[in-house]
Amino acid sequence: MTHPVPPPEPATGEPAERRAPSPMRPLGIVADVGGVAGLAIAVLHQDLLLVAVAVVIVLLLFALQLRRRRPTVATVLLALACLAGGAAGAGAVLDRSPGTATAGPLATGGAPADPSASGTAPGGAPADHSASRTAPVGASGDGPSATPPGTEATGGEDPADPGTDGGPRKLVDQTVVLAREAAVDVDHPDQRPVPHHVDGATGELDFYHDWGPVRSDTIQVVNAPNVYAYSGGPVARAYATCSADLAKSPYPAASPGGDFCFRTSRGRVGFATITRTRDDYAFVVHVVVWDGAGG
Repeated sequence: MTHPVPPPEPATGEPAERRAPSPMRPLGIVADVGGVAGLAIAVLHQDLLLVAVAVVIVLLLFALQLRRRRPTVATVLLALACLAGGAAGAGAVLDRSPGTATAGPLATGGAPADPSASGTAPGGAPADHSASRTAPVGASGDGPSATPPGTEATGGEDPADPGTDGGPRKLVDQTVVLAREAAVDVDHPDQRPVPHHVDGATGELDFYHDWGPVRSDTIQVVNAPNVYAYSGGPVARAYATCSADLAKSPYPAASPGGDFCFRTSRGRVGFATITRTRDDYAFVVHVVVWDGAGG
């Protein structure tokens, strides 16, 4: 008695159950895409904790792809995880380095940069801004302060002192701590920043700390574009320098690492520089405003 012989397996080298499409494959593709997208969003947010979680998820997907014997996909996932972790770590180090510029003194998107806007004096020597700028009190931002929240002492200068360059008297000469999405009026001394001011730099509020998941932290100035590259030289003569610089082409915003001039909401001449970025991403800004409208 003969028994029926089952048809031979096709010569593919794989069992039939492996060749059958798996119902979990679409879910695997969605998981891979979601992991990579989450990693990209975390890097754009520059949030180390979020990046760490996303890297762990991508590494789990990497291990799963290795188990499924998909070395190409696994290698791509591992490379993305390494690149994202390295980029996030480097960005965090740069953000927390005092006086580190992001991409130059002014945000891009405005007029071409003035060659003299690099903060150097004629002849290539670094500009001396230490003549009138004093170090902020409480560098870590955690110590007690006798000034209102959002401001830091500047060594007891009288804001009403006449300008040292023979210009109008100073109305404001102080350091302001500007958190993300906060705005502040710099026409008057010791003004407290307004937190979560979604309208930006409007009305009497001259500065606004703008940021977002796909853009760098910058300072928006009222009546934009209203950021002018500072030509250089000591701050003691900044009024005369800014009066001339205000005739140049303005930029839309200011970023860390450079000095700039501006006009306040009341039309006064002002000088400012983002001296550093704190660990909580708040800008520490040194501001000088004179009781004059410039030339």
